[in-house]
Amino acid sequence: MDIPTIVTLAVTIILALLGFFVKYLNDLKLTQRKEQLRHVENQLRDF
Repeated sequence: MDIPTIVTLAVTIILALLGFFVKYLNDLKLTQRKEQLRHVENQLRDF
């Protein structure tokens, strides 16, 4: 394999891993937000 092919593959893999990491962080943040809203909703319901 030549250098441009290796660079292309490396960049593709790095971008894919970065995308998975960003998605994981986003899902984590959304889950935490849902838990906060559920907690507030329960507090308001019990009020």
